Amino acid sequence: GMETFQAVKFFFRLIQFSTKTFFFLPELLPLRVRASGMRIAVSLNRIVSFTSEVAFLPLISALSVGATYASLCLFMLLYAIFIYVYLPETKGIQLERMQEIFK
Repeated sequence: GMETFQAVKFFFRLIQFSTKTFFFLPELLPLRVRASGMRIAVSLNRIVSFTSEVAFLPLISALSVGATYASLCLFMLLYAIFIYVYLPETKGIQLERMQEIFK
């Protein structure tokens, strides 16, 4: 019932894009733009989180629960592909060396 629905929604909120904002970007951004980049990333994260929360119930009403979650999974898959293709690997690279990668 509703408890299962809330549990599934909570699970997807835990693995959404916002956690990547706080863990991946500080490693990726060069020191000279890190503060500005994080400010922009956090602001966009808040806007997208608010928009997704406001649009969630209307999407369920317009589509269905399954179609809504399927579309969200599709967006997450596209996002993961984008990260894999366009963002560099940071494992084992010192923060100071990341500046050289983006020159």
